[in-house]
Amino acid sequence: MDPYTRTTRSIKLEVLPADVRQALQAHQDEYNLGPILDDYLECVETISDKRKKGLFKGPGDQHVTSYAILTPAWLVYAAKGDSGVVTVLSVPLVEAVAEDYAQSPYYAKIQDHGFHITGAFTGRIGMYGSQRITIFLPLGEERDAQYFGEALMYGISSSRR
Repeated sequence: MDPYTRTTRSIKLEVLPADVRQALQAHQDEYNLGPILDDYLECVETISDKRKKGLFKGPGDQHVTSYAILTPAWLVYAAKGDSGVVTVLSVPLVEAVAEDYAQSPYYAKIQDHGFHITGAFTGRIGMYGSQRITIFLPLGEERDAQYFGEALMYGISSSRR
């Protein structure tokens, strides 16, 4: 069973909530990325609500809204949980590896939808000083989510040509 109920829809960058737009701009400024979002190709919003197991929903955020933004050269991910704090990560597509979660060995234990993204994310250092980390990019099962996944895979493969 999915740990979350997820709903994904395409959204225009211009209508993102103000706090998310501010966090995206601060991320670009902090890491001197320039206007990487000016020519974005796709943007999706995924709303994840934690499912109840037994009497309680368990630890962790009960409601998470995330945004995945695909440009010709970057994947940018922003998420906001129950605390209201917006976290932003970005990775150049040429540095990224995407794995469809449904094709991973983890799917047999926890059925969920989205992608594992591994890469050198801006400003993040993984375990043992590695520059590469892996995140889970959650998506629903809607057509918009499927289209975003296809565009992401195409963008990553195209960046290596």
